[in-house]
Amino acid sequence: MEESRYEIQHRAFLAEVQLRYRSQFGATDGEPVELTVGPGWYDLLRELFAAVAASLPAQRQPAFRWRAIRELGGRLCVSQEGGSRAIEELIRTAALRADSTCRVCGEPGSGRQVNGGYAVDCERHFIERLLRCAWSDESSVRAWLTTPRADLDDLCPRDAMGDHGHLESLRSEALFLSLPPAPTLRDAECEHLAGIGREARRRLGLRLQSLRVAETVARGRRAVTLLAVLDRPRWCDDARSLMDAINTGACGDIRPQLVSDPDLSHPLTADDPWPAMVARYASVEVSGS
Repeated sequence: MEESRYEIQHRAFLAEVQLRYRSQFGATDGEPVELTVGPGWYDLLRELFAAVAASLPAQRQPAFRWRAIRELGGRLCVSQEGGSRAIEELIRTAALRADSTCRVCGEPGSGRQVNGGYAVDCERHFIERLLRCAWSDESSVRAWLTTPRADLDDLCPRDAMGDHGHLESLRSEALFLSLPPAPTLRDAECEHLAGIGREARRRLGLRLQSLRVAETVARGRRAVTLLAVLDRPRWCDDARSLMDAINTGACGDIRPQLVSDPDLSHPLTADDPWPAMVARYASVEVSGS
């Protein structure tokens, strides 16, 4: 099987840093260091490895090892052994930089959700991620990508993505292409969701503007996302309350999602637009919530 460009880049990067920082990449308990991040984060990792090498006295270098350097839930997660507080601070700094660096190309980026998956990407790679998750059929997406248009200076969208002046309009179109159809609920499902909605109302109070349900994909299977539209959401606390309400319903694969009321009103300009778009255009309200 032919290697992808990503695989070639990854092998070259791994060989480079293992050679340059040999002591940092020694096997731990016979296991090699797990390094699984996108190429957009390679430069910040190079800087991290160099800073760690500079901060370690020669006598302490043999005791230090990376254990794993991974992208988990869209965040840079690093584990090590033998490091100091200074090294932990260097790791925190690198993770903060990764939070605003496209994991694909290294350009400035933002963390956003698409179909339950969170990642940091620039505008171009956010559009590409939307299209990979699109519910529209592949032929429609391909036609959209490859058809030249007058409003894009006779370029097709795929080529126009290189022009920052077109990215905003292309992102809006890609968001609509990516949306799932609004679900059709059976009576038993409506009754079950209404019970969860009453519990969510009890836990979230008057800040809960509405509770909506959408059909998404989780681990390759169709799933249900329950969207709570909130006035002034307290993100961590409210997410926990919504999850608790779902758990009281003893339901299977229902995923919680919070959306602020202003984002529902203006989803295209939301910081995290895909959930707001789903709530506005691809969901139905849970009755009795």
